[in-house]
Amino acid sequence: MSRRGLSHDEKKKRLLDYLHEHPEPFSLKELESSASKAKGIVSQSIKDVLEHLIADGLVDSDKIGSGNFFWALPSKQRMNLVSRVEKVRSDLAAAESREEELSAALKEAQAARPTSANRAADLKRLHQLKSQCAELEREVEKFADFDPDRLKQLEQGVEVCKAAANRWTDNLQSLIGGIKEMKTELTEEVICEQFGLPKNLDYVG
Repeated sequence: MSRRGLSHDEKKKRLLDYLHEHPEPFSLKELESSASKAKGIVSQSIKDVLEHLIADGLVDSDKIGSGNFFWALPSKQRMNLVSRVEKVRSDLAAAESREEELSAALKEAQAARPTSANRAADLKRLHQLKSQCAELEREVEKFADFDPDRLKQLEQGVEVCKAAANRWTDNLQSLIGGIKEMKTELTEEVICEQFGLPKNLDYVG
């Protein structure tokens, strides 16, 4: 039995996953080559899938020099989801307010009129919005690691670690220089070997 080809939605998901895994600009030609091999997408369909992802607001594109480049950042998808959550929450609040109004009106006219068809429809819509809001909030949680504030904290932490590493490199270089002055017959290579230091000791860029 022959293997079923990927559906359009499967191709979109795989290409978007590849762009999230490699957060850097790609030309169309580069994507047709690398993403095709990595994700099993027919290279001829990459352009069409890419256009749909751009139309959905999931992929960014820009002209750089003489070529067009494409990229997708997980943090942007998270922000889009947060925006959708806020919209759904706003709709939810409006629906809850409407439900309260209908409930009050129903109580006032309950003896004289049948159950409001509008209220039943609004209650159904309210339930749908609550379910949608919960689903979107679960999606947002998946992208917590790509929160811009968290990424900024990580970048700051990296800089602190680099500075500390370079201070230690300064100290070790001074120590090696001092030993060489006291023991002129010792070379830097021998000193590094004796103290378990790397021979190519250098600063962190």
